[in-house]
Amino acid sequence: MPQVFTQTATTAGDACPETHCLGKRVAGALRSCGFPALARVDVSADQDRIRLRGRVGSYYHKQLAQTIARQVMGGGCLVNDVQVDGRAAEGIEAGESGSIPGSPRVA
Repeated sequence: MPQVFTQTATTAGDACPETHCLGKRVAGALRSCGFPALARVDVSADQDRIRLRGRVGSYYHKQLAQTIARQVMGGGCLVNDVQVDGRAAEGIEAGESGSIPGSPRVA
């Protein structure tokens, strides 16, 4: 059974210790990246793969979640099941305009 890592669920369950730790690291990286939409992405570990699930407001956020997970993982199997839902963008907090952090704004 896959183990889901959220802010409250971090028990090892059936996941092997290496995958469990990797899942926790990926979830932590998504929570601390500065994009609140990514903090709501669920990370699950199932034997030798990491799966991302949830809803975000843009393809940029979906790709960013995948990029962050890959950087943490360094390799291995990643399944990105994050769904893009424009309605999720209505709940985006200030600072999540979809631009790359540090890039100039275009008026």
